[in-house]
Amino acid sequence: MASNNFYHPDYEVGCGGTEVPTEWGGKKFLYVWNKKTLRHEYYVTPDDLFISDTDAPWMHKPISGDCAECGMAHSFFFGATFHKEGCSKA
Repeated sequence: MASNNFYHPDYEVGCGGTEVPTEWGGKKFLYVWNKKTLRHEYYVTPDDLFISDTDAPWMHKPISGDCAECGMAHSFFFGATFHKEGCSKA
């Protein structure tokens, strides 16, 4: 999917229409602006859906540290910490 092939009446392609889709996990994510809600989102193909920019999968990728109890990373982007279900630190 090229950004110039995207059209939806409620959205504009990011960067003034020049945004290039990001590939992640076999899917393409195009950064778009929702003109109705005034929020950035991603259009995901081949799923044909919109997700909030904070729900992009790379926003939840661990960057350092491991929990001794559940093995999940302590330090994530933006300082959020996530643990596996059942971990006492969750």
